Amino acid sequence: MPNFDDLWTTSQPRMHVLSDSTDLDSLRRSVPASGGVVVELDGGLMRTAKAFFAEFFREFRFPEYFGWNWAAFAECITELPGCPAHAYLLVIEQANLLLVDSPADREIFFRLIKDVSSEWANSFGLGPEWNGGEVPFNVALLCSDEARMQLEEDAGCR
Repeated sequence: MPNFDDLWTTSQPRMHVLSDSTDLDSLRRSVPASGGVVVELDGGLMRTAKAFFAEFFREFRFPEYFGWNWAAFAECITELPGCPAHAYLLVIEQANLLLVDSPADREIFFRLIKDVSSEWANSFGLGPEWNGGEVPFNVALLCSDEARMQLEEDAGCR
């Protein structure tokens, strides 16, 4: 089984561009013994901000008051009361298509998700009911080899 340990750490980098040939079954089985959640999304279904917010709302079980904008996204993704875990791995397949119809939103997402990962890793982490602690929140962006360089540049992974 490939080693995916770096996807479950609070160390940087927390955003990883991987080949679309990555063995997803092995990745799913790489969840640490302390517990974690793998959330899989398809960038091809999130070409616009509206579609993006709908997928995150559904998969992360955002609260009903979610405001369908970036400020609301930042608030909800740093709390996740409907999806508590000791670690998070967000896997986006076809990541090169993520928000491709809205370049400004794509830029916002990549900037914001880095901040979110840092916040989970460095500040509040788990609440008192979990005895506090740092929480890994990593993102695996899967794409074809042909799209990799551009995605790394867009995501700030270079």
